Amino acid sequence: MTLKVDNQVEGRYAVSLGASNTPTARGTKVVMEKGLDIRMTGPGYDDPHVKFTQRLTYGGEYLHAAPWNCTGRPGCAGPANNIGQADSSNGCTNLRPGDAEKLYGLLRIGDIVQYPDANGPAMTMGAGYGDWNVPWSQWLTGGDVQKI
Repeated sequence: MTLKVDNQVEGRYAVSLGASNTPTARGTKVVMEKGLDIRMTGPGYDDPHVKFTQRLTYGGEYLHAAPWNCTGRPGCAGPANNIGQADSSNGCTNLRPGDAEKLYGLLRIGDIVQYPDANGPAMTMGAGYGDWNVPWSQWLTGGDVQKI
């Protein structure tokens, strides 16, 4: 993951995106809300304390700390070491705890996060603040489609 501010690279962070059966949506997303410590549940997991979360979709894609998905680094306790190596999440962007904390402090609600090469389907308008995925020429029509 590359962080750019005013089109200047400010940092690079190792991530693990969605596994093949739980892919991460492709396209542009917007930080919708933030949580320091929230409960996340889904098929096969229930974690009451996921740290430094930043919601990107209504369906539950987040940027967040994933200490269970990395080893050999401070704050990482998991048996796997997929962050930066393999995509194994349930669609979220798994980050090393220190990186998640840093990004939590840097990003604000309303900031855009682009996923041009994610392995999932394209973002749709209803999946989040999806207006960024509408071409400008279509946006200008206000949804009005005319045949000529």
